[in-house]
Amino acid sequence: MRRAAQHRVAHPKFSLDDFARDACRDAAAMSKPLDLEWWASSLLGQFWERCAVELRDGRVVRAFQMATRFVDAIGRSGEPGAMVALLALDALEPGPLGRHAYKLALKLSGYSVPSWIQQVGHADVVQAVGAESPDGDVLFIEARRGADDVHTIATYIDHRLGGAAKHLGLVRPIEELIAADVELEGVPSFRSELEPSDPADACLRLVDAIEVTDAIAKPPVGDSFAALRALALTRALPLV
Repeated sequence: MRRAAQHRVAHPKFSLDDFARDACRDAAAMSKPLDLEWWASSLLGQFWERCAVELRDGRVVRAFQMATRFVDAIGRSGEPGAMVALLALDALEPGPLGRHAYKLALKLSGYSVPSWIQQVGHADVVQAVGAESPDGDVLFIEARRGADDVHTIATYIDHRLGGAAKHLGLVRPIEELIAADVELEGVPSFRSELEPSDPADACLRLVDAIEVTDAIAKPPVGDSFAALRALALTRALPLV
């Protein structure tokens, strides 16, 4: 699903309206909160990858004008999944873009949404573990949304990049991933060195590290970073 959407963003023969209609259909097909969150995060990540602007003073900012036009296209699409898509984007993007999506959703009528839509964007961070090394640190932040939805945001913070978050992963609960010795993409195993971490401190470190990454025009991040960036921030920001 995400690969098809990415192809359309990059392909000149597809209009923004085509892409918006496709996105609404994808959003409507999601069957649980985490799937819809991952969908919205992946979509936001596509815009994040394309919106870096380097200012004259060397600072890098992220300009989401194209994303705003895309949200407008969802609002006028007439697709049954339009409201679900807009509400998901609002839940995963706390800034002006999310607020714009929510305002457009309020203007729609005659749309049905899943019974679980209010759960999107909300999960309780319950524990965190981490390990440090001279080159970089790993963090695992576990979130829970009922007994059947427990997941972990995995992060690698690279000291060689000034403390930028380089890799993000969405993995199993902490106990399970430790038992299975799960590794992040491109990161060696830290299983024997993991120590409990205060969840609020871990979330603050994650947010700070992503902000460092955002300030790099072309950050050398892992393949899943952009797709999981918004989801990682959604989990971490309530504790910061």
